[in-house]
Amino acid sequence: MRLPILRFFLIFLLWGTSSLLSQKGESPLKIFGYFQTSFQQWTELKFKTSHPEIFEPETQPANNTFNTQQLNTFFRKDLARDWRAFINFEILNTFSSARNWGSFNLEEAWVRYRASDQFKLQIGLLIPIFNNLNEIKNRTPILPYIVRPIVYESSFSEFFDPVEIVVPNRAWIQVSGSIPAKYNLKYDYAVYLGNSPNISRGQEEGQSGVDTTATFLIGGRLGIRYKDLKIGISATHDRVNQEEKFIIDGNPVYLINFDEASRIRLGADLSFRIQKFSFEGEYIKLDHKDNDPDIDFSGYFIYGTGGINITDHLLLYASYQYLEAKFPFFLTDIPSVIINTSVQDLKLPTFGIAYHLNDRIVFKGQYAKVILNDDFPLTPVVDEVASTNSKFDVFAIAVSVFF
Repeated sequence: MRLPILRFFLIFLLWGTSSLLSQKGESPLKIFGYFQTSFQQWTELKFKTSHPEIFEPETQPANNTFNTQQLNTFFRKDLARDWRAFINFEILNTFSSARNWGSFNLEEAWVRYRASDQFKLQIGLLIPIFNNLNEIKNRTPILPYIVRPIVYESSFSEFFDPVEIVVPNRAWIQVSGSIPAKYNLKYDYAVYLGNSPNISRGQEEGQSGVDTTATFLIGGRLGIRYKDLKIGISATHDRVNQEEKFIIDGNPVYLINFDEASRIRLGADLSFRIQKFSFEGEYIKLDHKDNDPDIDFSGYFIYGTGGINITDHLLLYASYQYLEAKFPFFLTDIPSVIINTSVQDLKLPTFGIAYHLNDRIVFKGQYAKVILNDDFPLTPVVDEVASTNSKFDVFAIAVSVFF
């Protein structure tokens, strides 16, 4: 099935670029970008457990910090009529190589052929279209949040795995467009192809940054728009290699041993505006399919945000996020070793304000309560569960700038 998929994209490429390149239309290089600097205060973590004899108390002292969460610098140049090149460099968490802070990433480097609104072809490293927020998540001044919906918050990628897992972050070929229809309707579509997540880190694995398998990421979105109403469904499929093992009595016991296990993401998004009121929301389902029936590695994420424009410059909003993850863990009831499933959920109600001083400067404030629950079955038959509960608050102010 893999070669026909690649042929499909090559045929699409040749069909979409059948007209010859024109030498007209070249423009000067345009450099612009966004950055967001914030001050955040995290309160002391409050921890509870149903089985204090099993779990040591988790601790997180109160802290506050200034931070340049994110800076994106874009380079854009029209190369010829209908052809455009685009590069996006992203800096996270007050990046400093000397101090080993943050990260500096090449997020996008693509060339686009635009035949019309109905057909656009992008080739190169790109952020694929998935639900409503993925493609615009780095445009901080047009978003009201300081801390974005949690699976899109790039500044958390150093310690929060779902940022790299729940949504697709990279593709290499994308065909997209918007097709007008009757009654002011527009049909949106996107289909893309990329690497699997099994990327070499170099050294023993060979050349870094390349796929170590013969599999692909395949994904797309279908949507419909009517004035300020936007609805869509998204999906991706790829295959994952992952290994996690422990040594018990001198023998390796595998908790996870994925060998090109199927990974499916399903998404849905809804957004609309009615006069001063606005709403946006998304649902994402993540599932890994493995031959081992004891392995349950899945989850889902949902968020909804409602806002009201008090004035043309001032927005108030309330949002709720919920993330649930199921993952395998060991029940080491010696002499047997049994794998069971833990369930972890994250609840995050948040409220905020965004004041647009002008088109380029936005001041923001946000409060969030973070509630994390873990349930661990203590026996193979789930009749006794050990649970933990962690809570803390986040207060933040920020400025977002378009330059």
